[in-house]
Amino acid sequence: MDTEVTNDLTTMPEDDETRTVFWQHHIDTWRDASLTQRAYARQHGLSIARFTYWKNKFYANRSVTNTNFVPVRLAESRRPVRLIHPSGVVIECSAGTEVSWLRSLLGLVDAS
Repeated sequence: MDTEVTNDLTTMPEDDETRTVFWQHHIDTWRDASLTQRAYARQHGLSIARFTYWKNKFYANRSVTNTNFVPVRLAESRRPVRLIHPSGVVIECSAGTEVSWLRSLLGLVDAS
């Protein structure tokens, strides 16, 4: 089934399936756009509250335990390690920080 996606809120899809496709399209496009949620919503005439609601709805089922960490060996250094989350959140921590703590922290970032 082909469902046309529109970014005009005055023609917001009425049925659940089409509305889901509409918002999934915008959330996926936003992820690739290198824009903040607010900037993307404004650019496409979308309500930031609805945008955030649908983003959270689509990503609520994503488990942080599925996050793949890549082992990295660091030379002895006092400089912090910087992790950049796809949402744009930057986390700086000391080398040797517990991975379980980082997973918990990233879970909080995904929930916001």
